[in-house]
Amino acid sequence: MTKTAVIIGAGVGGLTTGALLSKQGNIVRILEKSSKLGGRTASMKYRNHILDNGFHIMPFYKKSAIFSVLKEIGIEDRLKLAKVDDIAFHSDSGFHKYPKGMIDLLQLSLIPFKSRIRLLKLLLPMAFSSIEKTEEWDDKSLIDITKNLDSETNAFFEAVCMLAFADTAEHISLGEFARTIIRANPFKGGTSEFAYPDEGGYDSISRVLGDYIIEN
Repeated sequence: MTKTAVIIGAGVGGLTTGALLSKQGNIVRILEKSSKLGGRTASMKYRNHILDNGFHIMPFYKKSAIFSVLKEIGIEDRLKLAKVDDIAFHSDSGFHKYPKGMIDLLQLSLIPFKSRIRLLKLLLPMAFSSIEKTEEWDDKSLIDITKNLDSETNAFFEAVCMLAFADTAEHISLGEFARTIIRANPFKGGTSEFAYPDEGGYDSISRVLGDYIIEN
Protein backbone atom coordinates (compact mmCIF):
# COMPACT_ATOMS: atom_id res chain seq x y z
CA MET A 1 0.00 0.00 0.00
CA THR A 2 1.37 3.39 -1.03
CA LYS A 3 1.74 5.86 1.81
CA THR A 4 1.59 9.64 1.63
CA ALA A 5 4.17 11.67 3.55
CA VAL A 6 3.56 15.35 4.30
CA ILE A 7 6.69 17.38 5.04
CA ILE A 8 6.69 20.90 6.44
CA GLY A 9 9.38 23.05 4.85
CA ALA A 10 11.26 22.81 1.56
CA GLY A 11 14.68 23.43 3.03
CA VAL A 12 17.57 21.03 2.47
CA GLY A 13 16.38 18.83 5.35
CA GLY A 14 12.82 18.59 4.07
CA LEU A 15 13.89 17.97 0.49
CA THR A 16 16.45 15.27 1.31
CA THR A 17 13.88 13.52 3.52
CA GLY A 18 11.28 13.84 0.77
CA ALA A 19 13.65 12.48 -1.87
CA LEU A 20 14.50 9.43 0.24
CA LEU A 21 10.82 8.74 0.95
CA SER A 22 10.00 9.20 -2.72
CA LYS A 23 12.64 6.64 -3.71
CA GLN A 24 10.93 4.15 -1.39
CA GLY A 25 7.73 4.56 -3.39
CA ASN A 26 5.88 6.94 -1.09
CA ILE A 27 3.81 9.89 -2.29
CA VAL A 28 5.49 13.04 -0.99
CA ARG A 29 3.80 16.38 -0.36
CA ILE A 30 5.96 19.27 0.83
CA LEU A 31 4.40 22.42 2.29
CA GLU A 32 6.47 25.60 1.98
CA LYS A 33 5.38 29.19 2.63
CA SER A 34 8.10 30.69 0.43
CA SER A 35 7.98 30.77 -3.35
CA LYS A 36 11.55 29.42 -3.42
CA LEU A 37 13.06 26.08 -2.52
CA GLY A 38 16.00 25.80 -0.18
CA GLY A 39 15.00 27.51 3.05
CA ARG A 40 18.06 29.32 4.41
CA THR A 41 20.05 28.24 1.36
CA ALA A 42 17.80 30.09 -1.12
CA SER A 43 19.68 32.48 -3.41
CA MET A 44 18.71 35.50 -5.49
CA LYS A 45 19.97 37.31 -8.56
CA TYR A 46 21.20 40.88 -8.21
CA ARG A 47 22.68 42.77 -11.16
CA ASN A 48 23.43 39.49 -12.93
CA HIS A 49 25.19 38.07 -9.88
CA ILE A 50 23.95 35.14 -7.80
CA LEU A 51 23.80 36.02 -4.12
CA ASP A 52 23.44 33.30 -1.51
CA ASN A 53 21.47 33.96 1.65
CA GLY A 54 24.58 33.93 3.83
CA PHE A 55 27.69 31.82 3.46
CA HIS A 56 26.96 28.27 2.28
CA ILE A 57 29.34 25.58 1.14
CA MET A 58 29.38 21.78 0.95
CA PRO A 59 31.86 20.50 3.54
CA PHE A 60 33.51 17.12 2.91
CA TYR A 61 32.82 17.32 -0.85
CA LYS A 62 31.64 13.89 -2.08
CA LYS A 63 31.70 12.47 1.44
CA SER A 64 29.11 14.96 2.64
CA ALA A 65 25.69 13.88 3.90
CA ILE A 66 23.95 15.71 1.04
CA PHE A 67 26.06 14.02 -1.64
CA SER A 68 25.42 10.65 0.04
CA VAL A 69 21.67 11.24 -0.36
CA LEU A 70 22.08 12.22 -4.02
CA LYS A 71 24.10 9.05 -4.57
CA GLU A 72 21.59 6.85 -2.73
CA ILE A 73 18.72 8.02 -4.92
CA GLY A 74 20.89 7.81 -8.04
CA ILE A 75 21.02 11.44 -9.16
CA GLU A 76 24.55 12.49 -8.14
CA ASP A 77 25.40 13.16 -11.80
CA ARG A 78 22.76 15.90 -11.96
CA LEU A 79 24.75 18.17 -9.66
CA LYS A 80 28.07 19.40 -11.01
CA LEU A 81 30.39 20.44 -8.21
CA ALA A 82 33.47 22.65 -8.18
CA LYS A 83 36.15 22.14 -5.55
CA VAL A 84 36.74 25.11 -3.28
CA ASP A 85 40.46 25.06 -2.54
CA ASP A 86 41.22 28.43 -1.00
CA ILE A 87 39.21 29.59 2.00
CA ALA A 88 40.34 32.36 4.31
CA PHE A 89 39.12 34.11 7.43
CA HIS A 90 39.21 37.89 7.55
CA SER A 91 39.83 39.81 10.75
CA ASP A 92 41.24 43.19 11.75
CA SER A 93 44.72 41.77 11.14
CA GLY A 94 43.93 40.70 7.56
CA PHE A 95 43.28 37.36 5.85
CA HIS A 96 44.11 34.04 7.49
CA LYS A 97 44.15 30.71 5.63
CA TYR A 98 41.48 28.25 6.73
CA PRO A 99 43.10 25.10 8.19
CA LYS A 100 42.25 21.93 6.25
CA GLY A 101 43.61 19.57 8.87
CA MET A 102 44.99 19.30 12.37
CA ILE A 103 48.57 20.03 11.25
CA ASP A 104 47.37 23.25 9.59
CA LEU A 105 46.10 24.42 12.99
CA LEU A 106 49.70 24.85 14.12
CA GLN A 107 50.13 27.40 11.32
CA LEU A 108 46.83 29.20 11.91
CA SER A 109 47.87 32.85 12.06
CA LEU A 110 44.43 33.94 13.29
CA ILE A 111 45.24 32.93 16.88
CA PRO A 112 48.41 32.99 19.04
CA PHE A 113 50.62 29.88 19.04
CA LYS A 114 49.81 29.07 22.68
CA SER A 115 46.11 29.10 21.80
CA ARG A 116 46.74 26.83 18.80
CA ILE A 117 48.19 24.19 21.14
CA ARG A 118 45.18 24.48 23.43
CA LEU A 119 42.90 24.21 20.41
CA LEU A 120 44.62 21.02 19.29
CA LYS A 121 44.15 19.51 22.75
CA LEU A 122 40.42 20.17 22.40
CA LEU A 123 39.98 19.01 18.83
CA LEU A 124 42.22 15.93 18.63
CA PRO A 125 40.13 13.83 21.06
CA MET A 126 37.01 14.83 19.10
CA ALA A 127 38.59 13.88 15.78
CA PHE A 128 39.26 10.33 16.97
CA SER A 129 36.00 9.81 18.87
CA SER A 130 33.31 7.46 17.61
CA ILE A 131 30.04 8.73 16.16
CA GLU A 132 28.24 6.82 18.92
CA LYS A 133 30.24 8.69 21.56
CA THR A 134 29.40 12.07 20.06
CA GLU A 135 25.68 11.29 20.28
CA GLU A 136 26.08 11.43 24.06
CA TRP A 137 27.07 15.08 23.65
CA ASP A 138 24.05 16.17 21.63
CA ASP A 139 22.41 17.76 24.69
CA LYS A 140 25.52 19.84 25.42
CA SER A 141 26.17 23.20 23.79
CA LEU A 142 29.45 23.82 21.99
CA ILE A 143 29.98 26.93 24.11
CA ASP A 144 30.24 24.69 27.18
CA ILE A 145 33.82 23.98 26.09
CA THR A 146 34.60 27.30 24.38
CA LYS A 147 33.33 29.85 26.91
CA ASN A 148 36.63 29.95 28.83
CA LEU A 149 38.84 30.28 25.76
CA ASP A 150 40.48 33.55 24.70
CA SER A 151 38.66 35.85 22.30
CA GLU A 152 40.81 34.91 19.28
CA THR A 153 40.13 31.19 19.71
CA ASN A 154 36.44 31.85 20.24
CA ALA A 155 36.46 33.83 17.00
CA PHE A 156 37.91 30.75 15.27
CA PHE A 157 35.08 28.54 16.58
CA GLU A 158 32.51 31.11 15.45
CA ALA A 159 34.05 31.20 11.98
CA VAL A 160 34.06 27.39 11.70
CA CYS A 161 30.43 27.21 12.84
CA MET A 162 29.40 29.79 10.27
CA LEU A 163 31.31 27.87 7.59
CA ALA A 164 29.99 24.41 8.46
CA PHE A 165 26.53 25.19 9.88
CA ALA A 166 25.71 28.77 8.80
CA ASP A 167 24.99 29.51 12.47
CA THR A 168 26.70 30.73 15.64
CA ALA A 169 28.40 28.49 18.21
CA GLU A 170 25.67 28.98 20.82
CA HIS A 171 23.18 27.24 18.50
CA ILE A 172 25.42 24.24 17.77
CA SER A 173 25.55 21.15 19.97
CA LEU A 174 28.89 19.71 21.02
CA GLY A 175 27.92 16.40 19.43
CA GLU A 176 27.09 17.98 16.08
CA PHE A 177 30.38 19.89 16.07
CA ALA A 178 32.38 16.79 17.03
CA ARG A 179 30.86 14.78 14.17
CA THR A 180 31.94 17.53 11.80
CA ILE A 181 35.51 17.26 13.08
CA ILE A 182 35.42 13.45 12.66
CA ARG A 183 34.20 13.77 9.06
CA ALA A 184 37.17 16.05 8.33
CA ASN A 185 39.67 13.53 9.76
CA PRO A 186 41.36 11.52 6.95
CA PHE A 187 42.46 8.90 9.50
CA LYS A 188 38.76 8.16 10.10
CA GLY A 189 37.94 8.03 6.39
CA GLY A 190 36.99 11.71 6.23
CA THR A 191 38.10 14.62 4.09
CA SER A 192 38.56 18.34 4.58
CA GLU A 193 37.71 19.15 0.96
CA PHE A 194 34.92 21.61 0.19
CA ALA A 195 32.66 21.97 -2.83
CA TYR A 196 30.11 24.37 -4.31
CA PRO A 197 27.57 23.93 -7.14
CA ASP A 198 29.39 24.68 -10.37
CA GLU A 199 26.52 26.65 -11.92
CA GLY A 200 26.32 28.94 -8.89
CA GLY A 201 23.76 29.30 -6.14
CA TYR A 202 23.77 26.84 -3.26
CA ASP A 203 20.06 26.24 -3.81
CA SER A 204 20.99 24.36 -7.00
CA ILE A 205 21.08 21.37 -4.65
CA SER A 206 17.49 22.02 -3.59
CA ARG A 207 16.30 22.33 -7.18
CA VAL A 208 17.88 18.97 -8.09
CA LEU A 209 16.16 17.32 -5.11
CA GLY A 210 12.86 19.07 -5.86
CA ASP A 211 12.90 17.93 -9.49
CA TYR A 212 13.51 14.34 -8.40
CA ILE A 213 10.54 14.40 -6.00
CA ILE A 214 8.24 15.83 -8.69
CA GLU A 215 9.38 13.20 -11.21
CA ASN A 216 8.50 10.43 -8.79
